[in-house]
Amino acid sequence: MAEADWHVFVECDVTRESWYWTGLSTILLQRLGRFNNMAAFMFGVCRYESCDTTERAAVLQWHVCAARIELVWNVVRQTPTVIGRNALSSWQQ
Repeated sequence: MAEADWHVFVECDVTRESWYWTGLSTILLQRLGRFNNMAAFMFGVCRYESCDTTERAAVLQWHVCAARIELVWNVVRQTPTVIGRNALSSWQQ
């Protein structure tokens, strides 16, 4: 069974903890109750948050996806700290 994008990017404990390391935890948690699918959730972030927040959220999604691919294909598990810090580092460059 394929994982739903909502689970990977929102419900997963590793992802949620990685939000903290990018400084997005409070912002994204406030948006959760308003949306029930990933497209609407990210559109809400893009529409109502600053450009910096939107960019960090997009870069974090990229790093979550990359970490998931590493886990599935190479059985390499990244910690939320590594995912979040890598995303933040990429965004700041």
